[in-house]
Amino acid sequence: MAIGLLCIAGAVPHTRAPAGYAQLQHQFAALDYSLASVRAGGGVPRLFLRELPPDLGGEVSSNERKLTFLRAMLPLILSENEKILADRRRLQKLAQRQRIKGQLGAADYDWVIRIAERYALPDFNPPGGEWKQLLARVDVAPVSLALAQAAVESGWGTSRFARQGNALFGQQTWKAGAGMAPLQRNSGAGHKVRSFDRLSESVSAYLRNLNTHGHYDRLRARRAELRQAGKTPGGFELARYLDRYSSNGEKYVSDLRQVMRNNALRQLDDARLHPGV
Repeated sequence: MAIGLLCIAGAVPHTRAPAGYAQLQHQFAALDYSLASVRAGGGVPRLFLRELPPDLGGEVSSNERKLTFLRAMLPLILSENEKILADRRRLQKLAQRQRIKGQLGAADYDWVIRIAERYALPDFNPPGGEWKQLLARVDVAPVSLALAQAAVESGWGTSRFARQGNALFGQQTWKAGAGMAPLQRNSGAGHKVRSFDRLSESVSAYLRNLNTHGHYDRLRARRAELRQAGKTPGGFELARYLDRYSSNGEKYVSDLRQVMRNNALRQLDDARLHPGV
């Protein structure tokens, strides 16, 4: 089964799932794609996998597994961030237009309402709405933070949830008939781990979770504060506000930062996708 690379401007193409780890390595080599080149300022290819290689957790060294996982995840995270950033820029322009002209066109007004609903602000009203609150939600996650959480939550792509359900971030659901039940959970517990048809959906759901859930109000506030000061929010700092993401609390924060340090993930925060064609 060949992996076909699609490069489509403004879209999120997906390859077919790789037949195995070795084939994915050949694809990386053909694209001259390495983390070293990305850290040196090179672009990231628009290679978007639907699923991880089924044998990623097989007879592969720990270091190679990590490098493969990071290269597979990086384009997906950048693509989802790219879409959020496009929405954010449009919102900023419309916020300015609202301030200056006092009104928006019908199409722009409707679009803002849809965005606000998507980000769990259903009562947002453009003429008198708190645009700062909306913009605090419509923002990207640092690449280093998203990569570290994906690694920790999925066991570097080897967990049952990642392999069978494209679930990378351990998000839970209580919907009947949805998700995958943990093999070991407390008696009477009804939660499951959300599953997805493709990896990009898991990344998108994770970003929406960070941008809407009340547990992460402090993260969004600090990110907005840094933006206001003209600084780029970094994953290492924002990780401190994820103590409620896991029952491990502060240890979870420490684990994320350790993953960032050990794998030089902060050097990937400036990574960019190759332009679409």
